[in-house]
Amino acid sequence: MALRKNRHAILAAVALVVIGGGVGALGWSMSAVHGREPGDGSKASSSDKASGSDKDSKASADPQATLQENLKDRREMLLKAFNQRMEQWQAGKVMLHPLKDDLRALVKVGAELYSTKKERVAGLEECVKLTKELVKVTEARFVIDVAVDRLATEPDRLEVKVLLLEIQAELLREQNKLVHARDLNSLTKENYDKIKLGTTTYKEVVELLGEPDGTNGPLAHGERLQAIWVVGSRRINVVFKDDVVQLKKASGIPGVAP
Repeated sequence: MALRKNRHAILAAVALVVIGGGVGALGWSMSAVHGREPGDGSKASSSDKASGSDKDSKASADPQATLQENLKDRREMLLKAFNQRMEQWQAGKVMLHPLKDDLRALVKVGAELYSTKKERVAGLEECVKLTKELVKVTEARFVIDVAVDRLATEPDRLEVKVLLLEIQAELLREQNKLVHARDLNSLTKENYDKIKLGTTTYKEVVELLGEPDGTNGPLAHGERLQAIWVVGSRRINVVFKDDVVQLKKASGIPGVAP
């Protein structure tokens, strides 16, 4: 009887050792996955929090600038993708649809990226030029397909011509937009108060007041942009730095001190 009790006690002790060792091994392996030693959790946690806090503060410091960089990167990558696909299309290695998608995406990105009519027109003119090149390549492919008795790409010819007309229509609409899409009701105290120092962007001011009557642009990198809006005796002058309002002044607007 005593022997049986001793054996049970020994087995229980061995089980505890095995379980304890397993837990220790599990803790070690999980620490290894996270790249730190056991017991170092508080240091790593505080370090991770500090790193995350830095990233958050940088991201929230200037969201408009971050958005502009995002749009610029997207445009650059779309152009690169389009040029590479153009070569593949010319060699008969890809379908037409991705090229059409790239061009439509370029038009959309340009509408978001560019804050002035001049920039938007230039962006659309570039898209028209790229589409004309696509039409030219597609026409050449059609001639070759007919000559070698391959399945002709007649639908592709029609689709790229339709796309060209589509983008040309966007260009015409932008060119025909009124430069001064505002009246006396736009230069008001309410709109002036919406222009916040350090936060409101040039694009947001243009959306609020319309295109400016004059600027000191184009500017070299780092220079300040000065813009003026005039309707009758009412004036709003705004100075921008890095695309954000730095100074503002108004005259002739009821309720606003000169």
